[in-house]
Amino acid sequence: MFRAGQVAKLLCAFVCVNFGVASSSAEANITLSWQVKNQNGSPVAGAVISLDSSSTDSPFVAATTTHAVMAQQNQQFTPGVLVVRPGQKVGFPNLDRTQHHVYSFSETKTFELELHGGDETELVQFDNKGLVEIGCNIHDNMQGFILVSATPWIGVTGEDGEVQLTGIPEGEYELSIWHPELVKSIPTRQIQISEHESHQLELDITPAKPVRRGLR
Repeated sequence: MFRAGQVAKLLCAFVCVNFGVASSSAEANITLSWQVKNQNGSPVAGAVISLDSSSTDSPFVAATTTHAVMAQQNQQFTPGVLVVRPGQKVGFPNLDRTQHHVYSFSETKTFELELHGGDETELVQFDNKGLVEIGCNIHDNMQGFILVSATPWIGVTGEDGEVQLTGIPEGEYELSIWHPELVKSIPTRQIQISEHESHQLELDITPAKPVRRGLR
């Protein structure tokens, strides 16, 4: 189950999910488009949308040899939310002038990268599926999230609050929505996807209070 994270710029928000469906064949390579907004109509970045199939055979997702990157820049993790595949490696380059001490005590992956500066980085491999919360032992305000997932249908909303998932066959799916500012997890729900349907979903979310974290 996804864990809720800290912080927030949202006092009370809703997630508005629009399904825009386009099919390229009767076999159904469907593209779903989401737009996520807060209650003021502003786009929400960093929301993770994923589908797990319960009625179709999910394609095999092989571990990629290309490593992902979560940089430290302006005393922030960039991107703040990163999706990787099981077995994929992640680099943590420091683009700031100050040193950082990156770590995670998450059950999915525990690691520690002691003081480092410049662009020097060490690749960390993430083998197990789940959520990994990343922190900096020097700057407690820094927080990032890495979601390790094997589903081929997963994406993170950008600064425009939008994300698209492509190559989805017709069928029944389990829809999951996650954002680091959720106080509690949003229950997954079953949805039916077909060629000529559109859906809209609204959910209320409230951010958790900031929590000070660090190695002790």
